[in-house]
Amino acid sequence: MRTGAIFGPIHDVSRHAIHAAEILEATIDTVKELQHRQIAVHGRLYDNLGDTYKDQARDYTQFQISMLKNLRLRSDSNQERLKSEIDLVRETDILRLRSFPELLTHMWQAFNNLARQDNNVMKSIALLGMIFLPPTFISVCIRTQEPRFDVVLLTSQ
Repeated sequence: MRTGAIFGPIHDVSRHAIHAAEILEATIDTVKELQHRQIAVHGRLYDNLGDTYKDQARDYTQFQISMLKNLRLRSDSNQERLKSEIDLVRETDILRLRSFPELLTHMWQAFNNLARQDNNVMKSIALLGMIFLPPTFISVCIRTQEPRFDVVLLTSQ
């Protein structure tokens, strides 16, 4: 298996890791805001709840925030590991091409693959044109009426 063949899946995992880190950051901000609202609500409530309940609720919310922060740290470390893996694969792929002529050959093969793909697309477009243009031309010819030119004779009086 070529080392370059795993760039796609690793890149997809990296994108998902970035997305997960963003979601964790937004979740941490949301829970912090909930904690601020909780403190405000507890301040306005009567003392029916008691200080013990308020302390327990505040501690539980703080525990949730710290747990989310730890998940965020873990997410960041996984993201760094992915970056180092991608760099390693890239360096391995580049080191495999040891000389400049090999590098040019590799680039030429990549350009040939792109040209081949473009050629296949052009064949498809040409085939569609060959299928649909003649019937379109025939239908236009049949539906078009003969132009009538009325001859107006101008006579001098």
